[in-house]
Amino acid sequence: MSLPTLFYVLLLDLKKLPQVDDYDYLPEHIDVDEFRGVGRHLHFICVNDDTHEMIKILPTHLKKDITAFFEKFPLLVRSKVKTITMDLSAY
Repeated sequence: MSLPTLFYVLLLDLKKLPQVDDYDYLPEHIDVDEFRGVGRHLHFICVNDDTHEMIKILPTHLKKDITAFFEKFPLLVRSKVKTITMDLSAY
């Protein structure tokens, strides 16, 4: 995540961030991570790895919420994703 995005996340309401709500497209390369944000809760962030545009920030990092988000995309759209980059932090 870029420094300007980090400041944006920490200082502003998550609902005001530019996020993609088009469920007809996912980039070929995606970065995902979790971060401690509003109220010290862990949030999930998904970013286009090529353009660094934010795709979505979810208010939780729970598997059920992440799964529900990606299931909004048709299987054909999801199948076009070639790489997903993430860290391997264990909780």
